[in-house]
Parts: sequence; C-alpha cells; structure tokens
Amino acid sequence: MLRDAISAGVTTRDLDRMALDLIQGMGAHPSFLNYAPAGMPPFPGTICASVNDVVVHGVPNDEPLVDG
Repeated sequence: MLRDAISAGVTTRDLDRMALDLIQGMGAHPSFLNYAPAGMPPFPGTICASVNDVVVHGVPNDEPLVDG
C-alpha cells in the first residue's frame, strides 16, 4: 500500500499516517511507534522514512517528496 502511495508531493508523514491506519486497522500495534530504549526519547513514527541524505531511522516529516 505504501509503495503505491509514494509519489512527488506526498510527505513521509502522510506515509506514516497510512501505515498507522493500516497496522491498527488489522488490530496490531506498530513496533517503532513510541519505542524508547533506556534513556532515549520515544520514536515518534510508525515507520522509519529515510530520504536521500538521511541514512537510517529517519523521522517522518512534512517535507514533500520530489521526483528523482
């Protein structure tokens, strides 16, 4: 579902909300959401969304995706 939704203009936060709706709609809980190792703040996203210069564990945001 998320792969089909990825296009220019969509944000990683949009994709995150879609993932949350999908996971919760199936009666499950997203494992990344609010995950907090000892002494660390909770991860605020359902997905890790890494774009270009973000290598891993990117936090979903409101920056629209662009072609390329």
